[in-house]
Amino acid sequence: MMRQTTATEPLDRSHLDDCRASWGGGSRRRCAAMLAGSIALATLFAGCSEETKQDARQTVTQVSSDAAVKADETAARTQAEAVRAAMKAGKGPNQSLRSMDLINGSGRDLPGNVKVVGATDGDADGLDDDGLVEIRVDASIACIALPATGDNTTVRGGSCAAGS
Repeated sequence: MMRQTTATEPLDRSHLDDCRASWGGGSRRRCAAMLAGSIALATLFAGCSEETKQDARQTVTQVSSDAAVKADETAARTQAEAVRAAMKAGKGPNQSLRSMDLINGSGRDLPGNVKVVGATDGDADGLDDDGLVEIRVDASIACIALPATGDNTTVRGGSCAAGS
């Protein structure tokens, strides 16, 4: 017969060390997911067999991981929308949204580890050649498609190359 645990036994919280260390480093969504998973485990474990506990741990770990991935994807998409809004707000009356100055300046004041990449001006006309600019936040990517003329931009999650 397997030993039953009680709700008063301390839980192993060693997996939260990474969470505590990164709390100030922009990973709050991951920490929240891990905390939610820990709470779920605590409520599930009272009176469960070891096999059930292991299955629950694996499920919570997977859910926490999925939540962290979705949070990262949302971060890049949200920042891409902010870059697009900054570009439209900063655009002059006769300036193209593909202006290299506009693209390069649009992500400067955004919080976090935001990088605006992929803008190239091979013909030195001051405009991005293909109109595809990626916004990267840590490992997450979103794409802004800029028109050759007009203001009709689109933002989508993922790499610009993936949507080509």
